[in-house]
Amino acid sequence: MIFSDSIETHKRDIVKKWLKIIAISLIVVFLALKLNQIFLIGCGFYSKTLCSSVFVSGRDPQSVMKEDLAFHPLMKLIKARIDNNEKSVTSSLFGSGLFNWNRTPQELMFPCMRPPGIGHASAFSI
Repeated sequence: MIFSDSIETHKRDIVKKWLKIIAISLIVVFLALKLNQIFLIGCGFYSKTLCSSVFVSGRDPQSVMKEDLAFHPLMKLIKARIDNNEKSVTSSLFGSGLFNWNRTPQELMFPCMRPPGIGHASAFSI
C-alpha cells in the first residue's frame, strides 16, 4: 500500500513537471512571436523615418536618430545603414540583419511597406 502511494506521487510529480515545461514553452513561443512583430514594425518605422528625413527633408542623420528615433529604449537596439549612392536606408536589430528593412525615397511615394521576406527588401525603382 505504501509502495503504490509513492508510485502515484511520483507519477503526479512527473505530470506536474511536464505541465510546467509545456506552459513555459508556450509562453516563450508567444513572446518570441510578439517580439518578432514588434521588431519588424520598429525596424520598418526606423528605416522609413530615417529615409524620409535624410533624403526627402535633407536633415542630418545623427539629429534624426537623436531627436526623432530615440523615443523608446527598444529603438536603441535598432541600427541603420544609410547608402547615399543608392539613397536607401536599411535597418535591423543590432545591425545583425535580423528584422531587416530597406527603404528608398521612391518607395515613400507609395503608402504601403513591403516586408522583406528572407534577407531584405529590394530597392524599388521607377
